[in-house]
Amino acid sequence: MKNINLKGTISIMASVVIGFVASIATPAQYAPGVIEKLKGGSTPTQTQTLTGVIRIPKEFGVVPAGPGNSQAAALPCFPFFVAVLDPANKNKVIAYTDSLFEPGRDDGIFYTCKYSLTVPRDKSIYAVAGMGGISQLPYDKRWATYTTDAWIGGTNNKPRRGYERSFAGKFITLGVKPMYLRFDLTYVQVNPD
Repeated sequence: MKNINLKGTISIMASVVIGFVASIATPAQYAPGVIEKLKGGSTPTQTQTLTGVIRIPKEFGVVPAGPGNSQAAALPCFPFFVAVLDPANKNKVIAYTDSLFEPGRDDGIFYTCKYSLTVPRDKSIYAVAGMGGISQLPYDKRWATYTTDAWIGGTNNKPRRGYERSFAGKFITLGVKPMYLRFDLTYVQVNPD
C-alpha cells in the first residue's frame, strides 16, 4: 500500500477551489455602455459643451424694460436664449439655455451676451438663438417688443416696414472638441404670406 501525502493533496485542492472562487467573484470588465446594451437598454448619450455669444449691433439700441416702456432693460441680456433642436425628430427641443446670459466684452460695435450649453455629441443638431423664451419655438410667436417695436437708444433702433429682428439658425455636428457659435441679431425681411 502506498503512502498518500494528504497535506500536499489538500493544499492543491485548496488552491484550485480558491482560484475558482476568485474567478467567479471578480466582476467582468466591460467598455462603457456594453452592460446597458446587454440588458437591452440604450447607451448613455455622450455630451459636449457648446459655448458662444449673441451679438446685438449697438445701433439697434437696447431692449426696453417691457412693452411700450421708455426705459431700457436693467439686464440687457435677459430676453435672449439659445436652443438646440433635433431635425431628425420634428425639431424637438433637446437642450436650451435656462439661465441669464452674462454680458460679454464691449468692442464698441456690438453688445455681447455669453452663453454655455450642454448638448449631445456626434449628433446633427440645429442651433438657434431667440428672444422671449423657448416657448416661442413650437408656435413661432412673434412678440412685437422683440421683433418690430423701437428699442431704447441706438441710431437704427426700429426695423423698417416689412422687416423684423431675427437670428439665423445653424446646422452643426459636435465632435470631441468644444464648439463656439456666434449669433448676430439682424433685420430680416418678413415673408408677406
